[in-house]
This record gives sequence, C-alpha cells and structure tokens, in this order.
Amino acid sequence: MTVAEREELLGEEDDEDDDENLMINDKNNEESGKDPILQTIGDFGPYQFFICAVGYFVTIPHCWISLSLKFVGMRTNFTCADHFTPNISFDESCVGQDQEKCLNFIFDQSQFRSTIHQRWNLVCDQEGMDSIAQSVFFSGCLIGVFLSGVLADIYGRKPVFFSLVAGVVIFGVMGGITSSFYTWLVLRFLLGASAIGMITVRFTIQVEMVGSKWRTWGNMTGALGWSSGYMLLPVIVYLIPDMKQLEVFIALCFLPFIGLYWIQPESPKWLLSVGRIDEAEKIVERISYWNNKPFKETHVPGLLSILQFPNIGRNILCMSFSWFSVGLVYYGIALHTPEFGSNVYMVFFLAGLMEIPANFISPYLMNRFGRKRLMIVGFVFTSGSLLLAAVIPHGMFAKERNSFII
Repeated sequence: MTVAEREELLGEEDDEDDDENLMINDKNNEESGKDPILQTIGDFGPYQFFICAVGYFVTIPHCWISLSLKFVGMRTNFTCADHFTPNISFDESCVGQDQEKCLNFIFDQSQFRSTIHQRWNLVCDQEGMDSIAQSVFFSGCLIGVFLSGVLADIYGRKPVFFSLVAGVVIFGVMGGITSSFYTWLVLRFLLGASAIGMITVRFTIQVEMVGSKWRTWGNMTGALGWSSGYMLLPVIVYLIPDMKQLEVFIALCFLPFIGLYWIQPESPKWLLSVGRIDEAEKIVERISYWNNKPFKETHVPGLLSILQFPNIGRNILCMSFSWFSVGLVYYGIALHTPEFGSNVYMVFFLAGLMEIPANFISPYLMNRFGRKRLMIVGFVFTSGSLLLAAVIPHGMFAKERNSFII
C-alpha cells in the first residue's frame, strides 16, 4: 500500500482518532524521505562490502596508470652515439664529432629502460615533446569523466564499466608495444579517458548502493586502494625496470576484473530511472538475499523529484571547481616529487605511505564535523603550506640532480 493510499484510508477514520492519524502520517512522511531501495537491502551488508572490495582492488592498478608517467617519462642521461667509447661518459651532448646535429643517442639504462625519451629520442631539440604526455593523458581524463557519466546514464552502469575496463586493457597493451610516439600519445589519451571513466562509474555504483552513514567509510576503501597502489608502484617498477613491459603489465592487471561481469548486477536505481521496474525488483530481491534482509516491494519517486532541491546545481559547480583545484595540486606534486638522494623508489613509497593515516581519520572527521567544514579547513591548510613552500629560498635544500622527469 502506498503512502497516498494510507492517507486516504486514514481520512475515513473518526475524528476521535485524529491525533493517532497525525502521528502515523508524520512517520510515513519521514520514511518517504529515505531511500526506498536502501530501506529494503540495508545500508551496508555483504553486497556493499563486495562493491567496496572491488573498489579497493581496481583502484590499485588505476593508481599505477595515473602515476606511472613519473617512471615512464623518466629522463635519463645520454650522449651522442658518435661519442661512444668503451668507458662511455654521458655528457648529454647534442652534436656529433663533426659538430653537426646528432641523430642517434645512447642512453644510460642502468636504472630505467625503454622510457619515452629512450624509445623516441626525446632529447635536445625534441626535449619539449615529452611534456605533452602529461597534458594528453589528463585531457583524456577530462573527456572520459564526462562521457562516462553520460554513457552510464544512457546504457547503464554495468555495461559501461566493463567496456571501459576492456578499453584500459586494450589501450594499455597497445601503448606498450607501439613504435610511434604520436600513436602512443593517442593511446595515452584513450587510456586516460577509459581509466578515469571506469573509476567514475564504479564510484557511482558504490554511492548509489551504500547508506549515507556508511558512505564515508565505504569511500575510504577506494582511498586505501589508491594509497596501496602509490606504495606498490615503486616496487613494481624496481622489479620491471623496462617501461614498455611496465605499461603492458599494468594493463593486464585489469583482466581479472572483466570476470566480475557475471557476478556484479546492474544498479537497481538506474533500472528504476529508465522504467525497467521488473529487472530492478529482481536485483533488489537478489541483493536482499545477499544481505539477509526480507524482500519487500519498493516504490521510488520519479527523477523529477530532484527539482525540489535547487541547491544541487550550485553544489555541483562548487565541487567541480574543488576537484579541479585538488587534481591540479595533487598531481602537480605527485608527478614532480624530487628524488632526494636520487632514490626515487623510496621517495615515492613514502609519499604513498603518508596518505594512509588520512584515509583512516577522514571518515571519522567527516562524520564528526561535517563535510563542508572539513573541506574548508583542508583547503586553507593546503593553501598555506603551498604558499609557505613558495617563499623558501631557492637552493636551501639543493642537491645534485642526476635525473629529471617530464
């Protein structure tokens, strides 16, 4: 029986029951403001744990893709091939013995092999070309995060998510074997679009299916996956110093997730939004069984009900600008962290390790003090730290630079 039917039935009661009817109506109104699907399946159970676990494990290789440019684009010492001697000295000369422009180079491969500089001689007059790689990748992310949302709303979360996972595998492997720099840039663009789109759709599923009081803790699993990937990446690079092989390995790490296609159901909220009620009820019943909850028929308001929240558009704009700022600062630091003592592995590992405490404490702080207040404090602290770093005199912590990054 719907809320309207209950109210009609209550209206036929005697006047002496008005107080009791009012209490019942208030209770119904309160319940109608809650998510009817989550009321049926529960805020958090084995199904939600499964969704969060998938988020953790898929975020690890996603982090590798996003931060691998630190190593794939590592600039190593070089010399002109004309200068080759048994005890070769990497003098970074751009001219041959005849003082003409050098066309062939020999690179120091003692630590890294097959970086994009070594594969396509991106040195000397071609040195500026390597800086394009980051811009191309994040341009792909910009397009992918938008298109993935649109496609997920049209075709569903499940098919879009797994199509993007397949795209990551294909574009990543092709990027590791291509012999053309410009083809590699195109593949890097498509890889960025597929990777961020995959994570966006997966996160949407998690937000839709986890209750609000558990949402911050559920999101922590994705953050932990990122930090785990951050710390594991230097270990993987140490074991696979060939950057072409590294690209292929990272891409193939997504293959096991394609097998989840036959396990993970479609989002019932999306099914309801497109009118596929019967399918949604079957999935809700299945999830209720997972969570050991009694199944009951759900009644969900239409999408136009979102119009009663005029502040949503404003909040979306604010959060979009916030994510732009966070991404600009975070990746700017993560991909340009200096290798103190030239130990890039240790520096990268410690950078990821420092995120672990924040992952655990953030959900508690958000639930205790609220999202808005914590976000403002975080922005103020970050801005102050960056401004303070900018006034540190140049050369105070100088070291001899043996390697550079794009």
